[in-house]
Amino acid sequence: MLKPDRRLYTSRQCRQLDRIAMEEFGFCGLELMKTAGRRAFSRITGQFGYREPFVVLCGAGNNGGDGYVVARCALETGLDVRVVQAFVPKTPGTVQTCQEYLDLGGTVASGNRGEILHGAGLIVDGLFGTGLSRAPAGASAELISAANRVRCPVAALDIPSGLDSDTGAAFSPCIRADMTVTFIGKKLGLYTGAGTERCGPVCLEDLGVPAAAHDRLSAAGRMMAPPRLPGRRADSHKRDYGSVVVAGGNDGMLGAALLCGQAALRCGSGLVTVLSTRNHLDMPAMYCPELMSRCLEDALELDASLHRCDAVVLGPGLGQGKWSESVFERVLSLGRPTVIDADGLNILSRSGMKNENQVLTPHPGEAARLLQCTPREIQNDRAEAAREITRQYGGVCILKGAGSLVADGPGEVTVCDRGNPGMASAGMGDVLSGIVGAWVGQGMPLPDAACAGVWLHSACADQVAENLGETSLLASDVVNGLPGILVQSCRQR
Repeated sequence: MLKPDRRLYTSRQCRQLDRIAMEEFGFCGLELMKTAGRRAFSRITGQFGYREPFVVLCGAGNNGGDGYVVARCALETGLDVRVVQAFVPKTPGTVQTCQEYLDLGGTVASGNRGEILHGAGLIVDGLFGTGLSRAPAGASAELISAANRVRCPVAALDIPSGLDSDTGAAFSPCIRADMTVTFIGKKLGLYTGAGTERCGPVCLEDLGVPAAAHDRLSAAGRMMAPPRLPGRRADSHKRDYGSVVVAGGNDGMLGAALLCGQAALRCGSGLVTVLSTRNHLDMPAMYCPELMSRCLEDALELDASLHRCDAVVLGPGLGQGKWSESVFERVLSLGRPTVIDADGLNILSRSGMKNENQVLTPHPGEAARLLQCTPREIQNDRAEAAREITRQYGGVCILKGAGSLVADGPGEVTVCDRGNPGMASAGMGDVLSGIVGAWVGQGMPLPDAACAGVWLHSACADQVAENLGETSLLASDVVNGLPGILVQSCRQR
């Protein structure tokens, strides 16, 4: 079974998990709340130290109850604690933890809340938990906006207030946390979309809830794990490791096909052929001698190359003219396993063709064209957008962006927690499609090839960025860094 720390849940599933823990495993709701608060205090002070004033924002629900426990821990440690109450406690656990904090000598701030936050040494956000489904308003919105203006660390309890825990979409306003301590199970929205920016590093505290409780229900997704890559036999031949064709590189756009082809070679493809225009014939070998080239305009040569290959990457530098559309139709008509990227996706959005033997790799703009909506709508629920693309077009969808995710049907998604903002540069998608194409060509099932490609691409970019920085990161740097990350992955087998 999948380990609990790799499962991702929706808010409804989190409520079910809480109920299972209490009804079937004997946990007490109040004790879970107190354990959450104590462990959060330990995590927060371990990260930021004992800063003063120690300000805790508390809401009316159980998230506020966690906050009162944190405040009590700070008070017992001797810190200058200031609790700012957005609403009067409502749930039984929150009422009790608030009273216990007051009985210990704690106070609840009154007056101008903005002034209380001014000069804070640390802010703990316990306003809203996973149940928030609309934008904060009134006092809570004022507190969130004020907290975001204060120049001190902010730690969120379970989830930053204002973030949709199911989708990763941020309401306005939304806490911008420097760390998030989440409880019992990981929430899907923490790891994709705006969640990747709003949460900071995420720490999971399972509160002692056993794996058996998690096994009682299905998850919405899973965290992507390092791939288990195949080794090589001593009597290997290059044909054993797949022949990949890159179809694209229209005039003026050969670089996209080159990056894709080089990435496929670096990931072990036995043969890689760039199918491009007549003007580009033999040019790929000038940049990478291991790349072969053929002419897309020669129908016999095109068919021969496609019939012999194990996978096609269609789209890098393809363009969108009549020539591009004819190439698109011809490639797909031959039924080879296909990774579709870039202009291939734009042509697909107009053709509406459905095919189960493909991996689609859209960024939010391309995904919006595929689903005939706006990029904002894609970002508002990235997981559902990826699922819907597989429903309409078949195969597997990699939705790129912060918290890239893979969907291979209407069920759970797989989310990558690697990657960095330096990857927002030209050619990165071409490198990803080449990596995925390499593993498809080597016989991996499409969902596994997609996950392996996303993880290797992101982990490699992180490793390279440690030396070069995010600002200077280029797609070709990631290609050159692939051998190192592959060596590490193979050692983990």
